[in-house]
Amino acid sequence: YALYGKDPAVGEAKFRKLLGPVWTVLAQKWYMDHLWAWLVSNTMFLGARVTAWIDDEVVDGSVRGVAWGTGVLGEKLRYEHSGLVQQYILMLLCSGLILLAVVAFAEPEFVLSPARMLNLDFGGLR
Repeated sequence: YALYGKDPAVGEAKFRKLLGPVWTVLAQKWYMDHLWAWLVSNTMFLGARVTAWIDDEVVDGSVRGVAWGTGVLGEKLRYEHSGLVQQYILMLLCSGLILLAVVAFAEPEFVLSPARMLNLDFGGLR
């Protein structure tokens, strides 16, 4: 009240004259708002740059790599398409036998008794 009591403008002028440059620091709240704004904006800018780099290099690079790999695989596999249905059926049967052999090797119980492996109950029928 002694400082701002009757006439706040006069009290503030006296206080400003008394403290000099310290008044400016106090009036600006120790410049914490300026510091905080600078810190947040620069941190966000840095985060945006890192995110943009990750998007450009990692994500887009992965997409380009998958596209390149698909093209290379397509070039290699295009010679496998002969148009002969018998050849396609033979490849399907061979693939099925290979898959069955892998499953039999990994889990012989499954191939020998799939009902027991899957815990299926057929009402006492075996």
